[in-house]
Amino acid sequence: MRCSFTFLIQLFTNEFSATSISSIYPNPSKGTVYFITKSNEKSIIEIYNPLGILMEERSVEGGSVDMQGYACGLYILHLKSEGNNSYHRIVVEK
Repeated sequence: MRCSFTFLIQLFTNEFSATSISSIYPNPSKGTVYFITKSNEKSIIEIYNPLGILMEERSVEGGSVDMQGYACGLYILHLKSEGNNSYHRIVVEK
């Protein structure tokens, strides 16, 4: 199944820091998204759709989030941990 979509998104925020994540992959993803943090602390992941609607919020200690149940498209991952916030655009493909 091939997904196609067109979108224009701009993320506005006063908090932006890429210091908590050193790597996020694969992007685009067909399911599980892995991330490597610079510290091993517990984090909270929020997943937003392109309209800014919160789809899911969960606490993570590992370094992955399962997105297999999501439709094809663009999502924003917001990682919150100990004073650090980072936002990442993730494309889900099937």
